[in-house]
Amino acid sequence: MSDNRTNSRPTPEDIAALRASGTFDEAWYLGEYPDVAKAGMDPAEHFLWLGRRLGRMASPSPSGAVAALDGRAEPSANAPDFESVWHAKFAVAQGARSPDFAPRAMTTVRKPDGLPKVAAFYLPQFHPFKENNEWWGRGFTEWTNVTKAVPQFEGHYQPRLPLDLGFYDLRNTEVLKDQVDLAKLNGIDAFCFHYYWFDGHRLLERPLEAYLADGGQSLDLPFFLCWANENWTRRWDGSESDILMEQSHSLEDHANVFRDLMRFFSDPRYTKIDGKPVIVVYRPSIINDLTAMVSIWRSAAVDAGLPGIHLVATNAFGFSDPDSIGFDAICEFPPHNVVAGSRNSEKRWYNPNHEGNVYDYSEVVDYCTARMVSLDGTTASKRYYPTVMMSWDNEARKPGKSSIFDGCTPTELHRWLSQSVDFSARNHDAGQGLVFINAWNEWAEGTYLEPDRHLGHAYLWAVRAVLEERRPPAPSVEEIVAAANSAAGARSSDAAICLHLFYPDLIDELADHIALLRHECGVTDVLISVPVTWDSNEVSKAIDRLMPKRTYLTPNRGRDIFPFLQVAREAVQMGYVYGCKIHTKKSPHVRGGDRWRHALYSSLLSPKTAAAARDAFQHNSKCGIFAASGMIKSCGDPSTMRDNLRAVSRILDVTGGSLVELDRFVAGSMFWFRFDALRLALDEHFDADWFGPELGAIDGTMAHAFERLMIYLGFIEGFTLQVYTEAVYDPY
Repeated sequence: MSDNRTNSRPTPEDIAALRASGTFDEAWYLGEYPDVAKAGMDPAEHFLWLGRRLGRMASPSPSGAVAALDGRAEPSANAPDFESVWHAKFAVAQGARSPDFAPRAMTTVRKPDGLPKVAAFYLPQFHPFKENNEWWGRGFTEWTNVTKAVPQFEGHYQPRLPLDLGFYDLRNTEVLKDQVDLAKLNGIDAFCFHYYWFDGHRLLERPLEAYLADGGQSLDLPFFLCWANENWTRRWDGSESDILMEQSHSLEDHANVFRDLMRFFSDPRYTKIDGKPVIVVYRPSIINDLTAMVSIWRSAAVDAGLPGIHLVATNAFGFSDPDSIGFDAICEFPPHNVVAGSRNSEKRWYNPNHEGNVYDYSEVVDYCTARMVSLDGTTASKRYYPTVMMSWDNEARKPGKSSIFDGCTPTELHRWLSQSVDFSARNHDAGQGLVFINAWNEWAEGTYLEPDRHLGHAYLWAVRAVLEERRPPAPSVEEIVAAANSAAGARSSDAAICLHLFYPDLIDELADHIALLRHECGVTDVLISVPVTWDSNEVSKAIDRLMPKRTYLTPNRGRDIFPFLQVAREAVQMGYVYGCKIHTKKSPHVRGGDRWRHALYSSLLSPKTAAAARDAFQHNSKCGIFAASGMIKSCGDPSTMRDNLRAVSRILDVTGGSLVELDRFVAGSMFWFRFDALRLALDEHFDADWFGPELGAIDGTMAHAFERLMIYLGFIEGFTLQVYTEAVYDPY
């Protein structure tokens, strides 16, 4: 039997082996997936080549989802395939990553004014120190636990491996600077450092002291503290057994800890609400004589010249009533106080003796958002700060006994954070709300924003998307666009360059190319789209340099594709016959991204190519797309389709057509085209919601699916691809 791991078309031997396995129900498969019969394809061949990559079942039985992955029957639904495990791990060693993988963002997030502050809890245990050397062995840091974790079931992402920042050591202040820069880039307003004080003895203090000593010269991100006021134990979970460092919580200690906190409160970077320093206390309910502590702290704050302090409790360990202890607010601390059912029975376990539980992340999102909504408009909502987490998983700390919240994706994090930000905005005065993220760097608990090898920067993209989506266009920008569109007049040629501008620093480069086209071959009309987040100077420059017939403000969704669909629909109404699709491409995830862009612009926007495209469309009424031969790629290459099959299938459900007929596509999504050839793509069904939030993924998005389909959608309508010979630089 041949090896199908390359996703190549199955051989007759593969198909025969599948049928012989007894795991494939042909009649059921044809009935369940009618597109198979429509395609005229052998159902067993379809399953092996396409169906399993689309997540389709081989039969209605529970084992149908895992059956016949290589033509063999599985002994039971929960029996792991260790050969597949090896291949999965080897793929990681070779650099495999999630379809949701996103590179570092190239521009700083553009947030609206007045949003709640987004703060990320920060764990400072990524450096060796004396006590940990004694308790856990010399050189112990958080990375010691992180790197030894192993997966407990099929699909369990362990170990967690860092990307850009590496296995850092927080004794190096350059690491702190890199973290601050990354947080600011993506819209994090503050770090909430865990602060460890034990009756005058500090632990994990070195990074925080370095942050304080910097004074904002390079570490200029605001910050505040969360006092982790429980005992330090050997079990990592706050239990009172096997205590390594004990809390005192005496009256004297109340005064002493506040004196130390004042050093931080006095820093101009320290986060305040109504002028009052924010201090989070992790477990206030275990503090002896808590009422006295609150009184001592509030009096000491006034004596120090502060208007007071803003005391925040967490809802860890079932706590829920800040009023009862004299605190000002409560913040969530998931996974504490969340509800979700166990999913243990659904997993195929590598470790059948695992003593923990697997929970559904999406159920947690549903529960927490419903709880927030129930508080809307109440007195309690004014004192409630929501918190989101990523895929919490403490296998690194509790091998074989972990609690795992499975199914976190950038999309689900975006959903949770969106509702949390909106709740806080509704229930707090502008700029006074707080939304927490647990956490910036809890690697041993599986919940971190920092980039890793699996998802890259995808979680940070989810954060920036939530913030940017809430920024409306400035009134001055809308006025500039309206005035320009009114003055531009009707079309002056049959051709329109449809240009999406995302990076304002590329305006001049494109304007120079288009000026040459206008001068030498009469292609004069340009239609541009720009993000709603652009400011008036950027929009004015684009209009002045490009002199467009129409300017459109678009949300940052669907990369260059959704803005193009918006512009092209209007272009059809304006009577344009053909055009050129161009966008401000940077491709940070590949080497030579700038060189690729330069090559594409020089080729497509040359007077020679523009004249050839005009001739092609005028002399061949069935020429639908005109593109450089060097940019034509095969849909038969597994790497081009593997992550795009689901999105492509969704589009074809609307437009008609069959996956098996896909042939070629234009890499880079820039080409000359006839508007009539893209009629199916211009269907109004494909709106902003269809594309979803911009999460930075390098492949597998709805925009990538449209890229794969542009030629084929014209083919369905009877149009053809015509190429001109040019070996454009190819970064792949």
